[in-house]
Amino acid sequence: MPADAKTTLLRQIRDLRAGIDPAVLKRAEEAARNTPVARAAGVKPAAPPPDMEPYDKQAARDAVMQFLHARNDRGQFAQRLMDMMKKGDQAAQAYTSADRSAQQSPPKGKRV
Repeated sequence: MPADAKTTLLRQIRDLRAGIDPAVLKRAEEAARNTPVARAAGVKPAAPPPDMEPYDKQAARDAVMQFLHARNDRGQFAQRLMDMMKKGDQAAQAYTSADRSAQQSPPKGKRV
C-alpha cells in the first residue's frame, strides 16, 4: 500500500472514530476482545466490573422455576434435579472425564 493511501486511510479511520460515542467504542473493543479469534491470538478478554455478575441470578431462578412448574410429573424431575445438585462432585466428574464417553455406549430403549 502506498504511503499516501495509508495516510489517507488512517485519517479516515481517525475521523470516523471521532464521530463515535466513546462509550460505544469501548463496548465494541471489549466485545472484539471476547471473540474466539481474539482468544486464540492470546488477547486477554476485558474483565467485567467487580460488582457486575455475568447473569441475573433472580431471572435465572425464575426461568428454572417456570420450567419446573410446566412439567407434568408431580415434581419428580425437580426432586431428581435437587438430588443431583447435592452430588456436585459426581456431576462435575461426569463432565470432566475425557474417556467416559468412549467407554459407554449410548443408552438403548425409550427416551426420557
